[in-house]
Amino acid sequence: MFVVRKLPKHYFFEIFNSGGFVLEFETKIFPIGYQSLIRKLHEEFHLPMDCRNDMPPQVEGNFQLLLENYLEPEI
Repeated sequence: MFVVRKLPKHYFFEIFNSGGFVLEFETKIFPIGYQSLIRKLHEEFHLPMDCRNDMPPQVEGNFQLLLENYLEPEI
């Protein structure tokens, strides 16, 4: 499993064909405490960034679907 912010699309094909999975995030998440740094970086580079300690609900739901439908439980 690869958890990435951005990845060239041709890598997806190679990873999937090798039995792997990719979780691609649009927004780079930093821990709480980096708010002032993130604000400066966002103003300078206009990249999607956020500070949080939780997983966004949509991402959590997608991750749950991956676990339920694609990964075999160990017995």
